[in-house]
Amino acid sequence: MSVSRILLSAIALAVIVGGCTRPLPEPESAAALLYATRCGSCHVAHHPGTMTKKMWEVWVVRMGTEIQTKGQPMLTQRETSEILAYVQRHASNSARAGATGGVAPAEVPAPGS
Repeated sequence: MSVSRILLSAIALAVIVGGCTRPLPEPESAAALLYATRCGSCHVAHHPGTMTKKMWEVWVVRMGTEIQTKGQPMLTQRETSEILAYVQRHASNSARAGATGGVAPAEVPAPGS
């Protein structure tokens, strides 16, 4: 298995585990609704804080074409730009975003607390 495939698998797992329970920021905004509708048509629309801006850039572009395999139309350039701006606006600043479910390491509760 290639390193990039392992990395994408690790990111996907971290997003699934860490991003499922937090509500989306700005839930009534046009950008949040677009993200929830288009990305949520195939899977849970994960909280933007589960990844860094750079991680989202890779993920949104990849999923923009991957969505076709689920029978949905590919994201338009406008949709890609809006979704990317939204998730990056609320992305984690932590390099460990995937490992902490989007919570900065200082915010991760200590074991047993």
